[in-house]
Amino acid sequence: MTDAVLDRLFRRADLTRALEEHFGSCRTWSLRMQAASSQLETLKDLMGSAAYSTFMQCAGRAVDRKETAESQLLTMHRDYLDRELYKHYGRELSETIKVAWAVTFAITLLLNDQEYAHTIKAAVQADQDSTVSPSPA
Repeated sequence: MTDAVLDRLFRRADLTRALEEHFGSCRTWSLRMQAASSQLETLKDLMGSAAYSTFMQCAGRAVDRKETAESQLLTMHRDYLDRELYKHYGRELSETIKVAWAVTFAITLLLNDQEYAHTIKAAVQADQDSTVSPSPA
């Protein structure tokens, strides 16, 4: 196997492990949860690690802000995530960020508020856990 394939497998394992901490064994996940997990894995593959990490940090902050405001989920996605993205990227969002926004919006339609919040937080944690510092030469 190539290093790229191995990296991809390890990233998926990190996300699965992080989601299992809250939702239990992936073998018992609902189809909705399986779809959400797959969408996040695909999103990281499409965006690349650096862009995905930055986007997910914005999504994680949006979830945190939404939880303190206790607003409805769709409002969170339109308002809180938009605010975080505009703060980081400015008003002109790239095609990559627009696609990421749409994918995470689709996840809000699959999951309830709490599931969505836990999923985004798990994805952020998994991404942080999978970031490996380069070893000294």
